[in-house]
Amino acid sequence: MAATRNDWRIEFMQAHPRLFEIMQDEPELSFGYPLCREGWRDVLERMCRRIEGALRENETFEFVRIKKKFGTLRIQWEGDISDETGRRIREAINLGEARSACTCEISVPRDGGT
Repeated sequence: MAATRNDWRIEFMQAHPRLFEIMQDEPELSFGYPLCREGWRDVLERMCRRIEGALRENETFEFVRIKKKFGTLRIQWEGDISDETGRRIREAINLGEARSACTCEISVPRDGGT
């Protein structure tokens, strides 16, 4: 099923151009297109801000895969980075994956807002 042009995932990728290489004709086929639901958008946004903050000017990073496995996020990436930047990126990803374990992926409030 093809994504619609107002897909939150495409908007999310466009908001972080340093982390994604988006295929213009079929963005949903791009590496790193999030294969999860919108409930984890905030988890992904925070993780991306941490990664962007870790990257130095001459370093490169790209998400390869963002998916759900066993009810939590799984992130695969590649980049040309220093050891220190790599440590900070791994920390950001570990935090995001851990946070996804206690965040509702579906993002639909239950009765009573709980």
